[in-house]
Amino acid sequence: MEEKKAIKSPFKKGKRIKVVPIIKTGWLGRTDHAASVMFDQTSINITVPYDKHTGHLKQVLTKEEKEFFESGDFDFNKGELDHRRGERKGLEDNYWKNFSVRLEKPADGIIKEGQPLLVLDLSEDYHQYFQYKVLLANTSTSGIVAPSWEERRSSASYKVALVDKDEVETEVVTKYFNEKKINAFLAKIDTSPVKLYEFLYICHLEDPVLLEPDNAADIEWYIRQVEKLKQSKPELLLKIIKNEDDYPYRVLIHKGIRAKALNYSKSTGITNSEGKVFGYTVDTAIEYLKDSRFQEDMMKLEFRVEEFSKKKK
Repeated sequence: MEEKKAIKSPFKKGKRIKVVPIIKTGWLGRTDHAASVMFDQTSINITVPYDKHTGHLKQVLTKEEKEFFESGDFDFNKGELDHRRGERKGLEDNYWKNFSVRLEKPADGIIKEGQPLLVLDLSEDYHQYFQYKVLLANTSTSGIVAPSWEERRSSASYKVALVDKDEVETEVVTKYFNEKKINAFLAKIDTSPVKLYEFLYICHLEDPVLLEPDNAADIEWYIRQVEKLKQSKPELLLKIIKNEDDYPYRVLIHKGIRAKALNYSKSTGITNSEGKVFGYTVDTAIEYLKDSRFQEDMMKLEFRVEEFSKKKK
């Protein structure tokens, strides 16, 4: 008698999948509003989608998975998990037509960034495993489920993301400490309109798409611009303040451009009045000024900046 071949289990011991909402900033201009994910006291029911090419329900389980769950250890008969079951006979007993994954907001309607709406344990529960597979079936670019946290911004239709690691927690912690670092730096300059102007001008040098700040604006205007950059360009601010030892050089380059001791353009980079190239970016110009071989150029620049400051007084 031929021995029955063992079917490999698709369960993944110890594997937990988090279904995490993608919080968006839309026309409301905020991420803490209930509508940034779903409106209050509502839920999302995610069902098996139809394949736009065939017109049939998408196949949720692989051939091997279907064979495993219909093998007798579960309450499914052979063929019961077929995604096209009942089509030819016009019956309504297709298991997948009635299957859905329900995602609900907490009772208070408040969702914090990184807080899962659902956690699925793929160790041994077939229902949770099926929920996971249905969510995966909705990960096309027109679906509502991002296949990973990293891909959550790759489609505007995504509402939730599948996270199988501590990606979200890591990102939230990183964001917290980055914001703390930015705020600590800005606290040193936010009472000085001159220092705020210098900071905004440095941002403009690093990212010329940003408008050059008005050197005659009031401190409130500068603070508003900095707050906007904290929301829209945190990576830029972190780049500028990443090494506080380099920041005085950034300020010197900014002052050198204002004093016309330096010139800056996208094509030629940062040059002095004699046309000597200090660097094609602010970072490379800083390295040039820090190099002991070019201290004469450094002293000339400092002298020109000082002379310009005296004339302004």
